[in-house]
Amino acid sequence: MSQRDAITKSELENMHIKDQEAEQLTSGLVDAYEQLALLYRVAEHVGESASAWSLTKSTLEQLVGVLPAETITYVSWPTNSEGRVSQLFGNPAFLTAGCPNFGEDSFRRVVEELSDQVGQIPLVLNTEEENTSVCQVPGIRNLILLPMVVENETVGWVGAINHAEQEWFGTVQAKLLNAVVKLIAARELTDRANHMRHIAESANRLKSNLLANVSHEFRTPLNGIMSFSRVLLDENDTATREERRDYAETIYGCSERLLELVENILEYSDLDSGNTPVQRIPCVLREIIAVVVSESRIQAEHKSIELTAADITAANATVFADPVRLRQLLTILIRNAVKFTNQGTVCVDCEIVFTNSKRQLCVTVSDTGVGIPPDRIDDIFDPFIQADDYLSRRHGGLGLGLPICRRLADSLGLTLAVESKVGRGSTFSVLFDEHAFSDTSESQRFLDAAQC
Repeated sequence: MSQRDAITKSELENMHIKDQEAEQLTSGLVDAYEQLALLYRVAEHVGESASAWSLTKSTLEQLVGVLPAETITYVSWPTNSEGRVSQLFGNPAFLTAGCPNFGEDSFRRVVEELSDQVGQIPLVLNTEEENTSVCQVPGIRNLILLPMVVENETVGWVGAINHAEQEWFGTVQAKLLNAVVKLIAARELTDRANHMRHIAESANRLKSNLLANVSHEFRTPLNGIMSFSRVLLDENDTATREERRDYAETIYGCSERLLELVENILEYSDLDSGNTPVQRIPCVLREIIAVVVSESRIQAEHKSIELTAADITAANATVFADPVRLRQLLTILIRNAVKFTNQGTVCVDCEIVFTNSKRQLCVTVSDTGVGIPPDRIDDIFDPFIQADDYLSRRHGGLGLGLPICRRLADSLGLTLAVESKVGRGSTFSVLFDEHAFSDTSESQRFLDAAQC
């Protein structure tokens, strides 16, 4: 071989080496570009995403294509079973090939085993040995594990996983995943701040509504008491005996209104605290309905509204409830119906219904009143809220009646539902589950047992 041929061969070898180096450099530059592009997209969408979870999903789906990972797993941690969010991103083919039956429980086992080894930087584990795993969960040959930390609280864990022999994870991949997770955590922190701000704004509105309603509702009867008391105390007043009696009755009526307001506030406070004792004894539903309708009839007659109770067999059922609380619940529903009905009828009915193949006893209070707008029907059970500001000014009240009803129903284990159409009226339903009532044939036996 000539010297010229030897030089040529050496040059070719050098050129080949340089080509490989250039190819590696190009590949490294492409990877770096893809990583920077991903970080840019994530940073750009931190404020645009609907929530931290939507950002998590979109980001980790993209990250699978940038990292040499077959799967990236995210599980919120710690949390209860209902609130846990878990997701597996990437190519699920490796589940059957290298890591069968891998899922949320498997990843939780990985976290439980290795979380103590994770410090300020992500944990990176790789193994060259075949048929081995870097942890107790089989099939995982390469792993990056790191927590998602928000306000010094670990809210979740992220893991990049594969079982490929050559696709090792290194410092660069770990730093990339760490940067992405920190951006997601920043969005989670923003979501929390927005949520807290929303709560604070809602509380401030509630406080404003409370002060406005309470001051108005208390001022009106107090003015009546003070005005007519001043008239009665005037020695020069020439009012007749009958007129003075009317003044006294007005003062008494204003006092009753004040007492009702105070009782509503105290009642709501007791129910909201959960400290109100509730007993469950057998009682005849018809008797409770009869008492409530009788007590509410004067209010209905004063407005020329017909108040009726359907004479039906279902009302003879024995219900297992606190009779005082149940009577209070039905009283508020009936008086509320009368209050917001200008003409027509208020009817109390009772029947056996089947909901999703479940047998229930349903007591309904229906009216032909003003109705509730569809966009306000979810708010009527919130305290100090009424369905319409104009109606609130016209009819008065603190907006505590229905919130009290909801809490009474919850304490009794009952379901309270409402259907309404503006201008046609509303129907409130109180539903007893099958275990909370008995048919007429069994009623006497339960009542006799209760009296023993």
